[in-house]
Amino acid sequence: MDIMNKKQIAALTLGGLLVLAGSSAFAAESPDKQAQAAASVQKEVSKEGQQAVSDAERAILEEAVSSLKNLDKAMASLQKGDVTNTVKQLTDAIGDIEAVIAVHPDLALAPVDVETIVVDITATLKTIRKAVDKATDLLEDGKVQDARRILSGLASEIVIETTNIPLASYPGYLKQAVALLAEDKKEAAAAVLEDAVNTLVITRDIIPLPLIRAEHMFAKAQKLMETGNRSKQQQTELLDLLGSARYQLELAQALGYGDKSEYKPMFKEIEHLAKLAKKGKKEINAFAEINLKIDRFLRKHFGY
Repeated sequence: MDIMNKKQIAALTLGGLLVLAGSSAFAAESPDKQAQAAASVQKEVSKEGQQAVSDAERAILEEAVSSLKNLDKAMASLQKGDVTNTVKQLTDAIGDIEAVIAVHPDLALAPVDVETIVVDITATLKTIRKAVDKATDLLEDGKVQDARRILSGLASEIVIETTNIPLASYPGYLKQAVALLAEDKKEAAAAVLEDAVNTLVITRDIIPLPLIRAEHMFAKAQKLMETGNRSKQQQTELLDLLGSARYQLELAQALGYGDKSEYKPMFKEIEHLAKLAKKGKKEINAFAEINLKIDRFLRKHFGY
């Protein structure tokens, strides 16, 4: 097993559409304008994603990685019929994992690898909603695989996959393999080591991109709202940011990130912010409520 970080980036479309739709609650926006709004916060979104990945990578336990590498070597040695080296490498693997258990007695899963996958659909809200309706109809007709092909593309997220060693069972497999080798039962030992590999647990943390984009759009809008004597250009930018942030939340809602009904209070708060913005006056802490709502939403559904 080669322990290494891998990063994939997939941009998905529905029906070949490379279009972003504006929110119906605000002035209609062109696809280019929505794309520009998303691009305007891309740097902040990327930084936040990279920070989340770095946090996951920092949780990796080097002794656990060493144990898995020694298991790798042991399996290769056993394939060559080198029992002496196999036992030595398994003994090292056991020592490594027991060191992890000694230092972290309450830990159930020991992280050994992190892989990041970015999936970002590019389609209009109308297209996404039609796709969801189509998939629902297919499921009702029992056409699960046809529905699956549609649903698999309905995502806009960063997925952080962490491979973990289950500390409750993994050491036992290694010790069992050593005992079997002592009895010259090489095939049985090899099977046990395969079982050890198959017990590795993959956990997934999801960061929904539309919600993160909305957060950073609100941050930019807040700075403008707290500016006194806004110019016409600043006023337009402020309202555009609110409209684009709402679009991102509508996108998250359409893609099924959280309960649909939970978005209503957020939309209502955006309407309130839009009314304040149109007055053209300086407003301090106007975004506290929407920031709190999104923060609670992310913590509840994504632990983020």
